[in-house]
Amino acid sequence: MKRKPRSPWEIFNIAFSLGTSVLAALLVGIFLGYYLDKIFHSSPVFLLAGIALGIWVGFRDIFRILR
Repeated sequence: MKRKPRSPWEIFNIAFSLGTSVLAALLVGIFLGYYLDKIFHSSPVFLLAGIALGIWVGFRDIFRILR
């Protein structure tokens, strides 16, 4: 079964939503990690964990959108 070719605006919309979802997940992870580091006085531990979590959530969102 052939699919109808997508319009350029639909492709732009998908690419924009992918970028914003990855960026939002990463920024939330960074800010949450930074905040937890300030509370618990553990300099890079929660920040690095927040970055890793943000990257993981961002890629998970990419696979959800593209599926």
